[in-house]
Amino acid sequence: MTATAFRAKKTADIFDNSAVTNRSSGHGLIILCRTPLATSHYTWRSSFTMVAVLPVTSILAMRYMSAVGVTVILYDHCLTFLDEVRYIWFNSQAGLGARASFLLNRYVTEGMIIYVAYMLGGNSRGLSNQVCRTFIWVFGVVGSISIALQQYTMVTRVYTLWDRRPKIKWIVMAAFAIQTAITTVFSILSAQQMQAHVVYLPQTHMCAITQKPWTLPVMTGTLAAFGLFVILMTIINALDKPYQKQGEVINRFLRDGALMFGLIFLLTIANFVMTLIGSPSDCLVTLVVVWAMYRIVASRMELRVEAIRLVRFSFPANGAVELESVWK
Repeated sequence: MTATAFRAKKTADIFDNSAVTNRSSGHGLIILCRTPLATSHYTWRSSFTMVAVLPVTSILAMRYMSAVGVTVILYDHCLTFLDEVRYIWFNSQAGLGARASFLLNRYVTEGMIIYVAYMLGGNSRGLSNQVCRTFIWVFGVVGSISIALQQYTMVTRVYTLWDRRPKIKWIVMAAFAIQTAITTVFSILSAQQMQAHVVYLPQTHMCAITQKPWTLPVMTGTLAAFGLFVILMTIINALDKPYQKQGEVINRFLRDGALMFGLIFLLTIANFVMTLIGSPSDCLVTLVVVWAMYRIVASRMELRVEAIRLVRFSFPANGAVELESVWK
């Protein structure tokens, strides 16, 4: 066998396998695909282009962390389904806007996270690079809408804490508008920049990103800054009213939803850090998990707000009338 024939046979074998594993280190998967030949010389370099180098840890993270996101939201859905029926769908005090917001926040987000898990979890077979690019666009647009709804839930909560003061309304709405505009713009820019770096890996049956866009940390940093703003507004509200004891300030702060706001802030900080130091694929799967947790906190907050609308009268033995919130 001549050298040319041997080289052609090795090239054909590589194309049939379509993937080469870095056996020396065991840390990566190199994906090769056939590209149009620029010259008439059929060499390995001109016939194939290395399009993705993924660490094995990233492949495993994309598979299992996306499954974690789906498991968490479905488990939380089962836990809160009865509360959802009672406080959202059979609550006459819940308006059409609250129901529509809850529907989009819970069910659209859940559907999107399941879709993301399908594209990243190794179950999508026979797709193409174009399908993965479309997936990134859908993920960016729906994610922007979902995040805006979740942030609006936080804004209305803060506004209610401040006894619906007009000045506070303008402050929180201005912050919400600025944050939503920045997040939406940079989400779309991130999806656009990812288009040239999204590939479908037929060996692992998943979409992958080979390069991280610079706009992604800006978007996640904006979310973290808004979470800090909400916490500061909650603290100021707790300190705004006169108290006899310092413990009352802490109790008021906790009742105002400090734990929920703090959890959201920690999630956005973790997401921001991962977009700065994480690999491209790790950033995407981390964003999915954070989005799932964000949805849980926002939907539970909506359930809490709607549950507070319902009060029931209980008559103790002494005959006094006591108002008791139904939220436990």
